[in-house]
Amino acid sequence: MASVHELLVRLVAAINDLIGTPSEQKFADCRQLYDALERVLLSHFGYEEDSIGDALGYYGIGA
Repeated sequence: MASVHELLVRLVAAINDLIGTPSEQKFADCRQLYDALERVLLSHFGYEEDSIGDALGYYGIGA
């Protein structure tokens, strides 16, 4: 699985390429990278939420 940093770098490069010479394929490439980044972030946030949930409950912090 690609890291958040790697996906961000690739997405920025793809966006800059799209801006320079727009095309449907370049837009599709940007969308694919964006979707990959979204999946990684949602997975990471889900893990963080699961990991911190018990601690928050222990201290009576509602989330």
